[in-house]
Amino acid sequence: VLIAEDMALAESGALHGAGLDAFGLAPERLVMVAVAHRRDLLWAMEEALRCRTVNAVIGEIRCGGIDSVAARRLSYAAAESGALALLLRASPSNDASTAATRWIVGTARSVGTHGPGAPRIAAQLIRNRRGPTGSWILEWSDSDGQFILATLAQRVAAPTFDRPHRQVA
Repeated sequence: VLIAEDMALAESGALHGAGLDAFGLAPERLVMVAVAHRRDLLWAMEEALRCRTVNAVIGEIRCGGIDSVAARRLSYAAAESGALALLLRASPSNDASTAATRWIVGTARSVGTHGPGAPRIAAQLIRNRRGPTGSWILEWSDSDGQFILATLAQRVAAPTFDRPHRQVA
């Protein structure tokens, strides 16, 4: 389920059926909802997350923050159903959130020998309640039908230092 504010759809555009199909997502299984107000988007996301037949709910907010009660309700609904909940924000605020992770995702330069190569995205995990953060470049693999790690843009953990053996007091 994709739920977006009217202005977000006007600015970002709608998903393209052929593009979805190329990534192995059946366009006929997508439910798109356009809402006028943020409160309607958050309500529709929560209701969709509580539906047992929904695997993922994506909400697209144009700008601004969401209150902590709404974020907590979405987190609980996603945890209860086991569905994936994603909240896309073009210009996110630095508000506190109950979300398990916070990502910054953008395009990355495609590398090809004779013209453009496979599509690439740059993914940066800037907040993770359950583990390390880091940055990665992911490339679409037509043979595997998924994004694969192209390069590690930044180390996930600092390297260990080589220290000489010394006696512990």
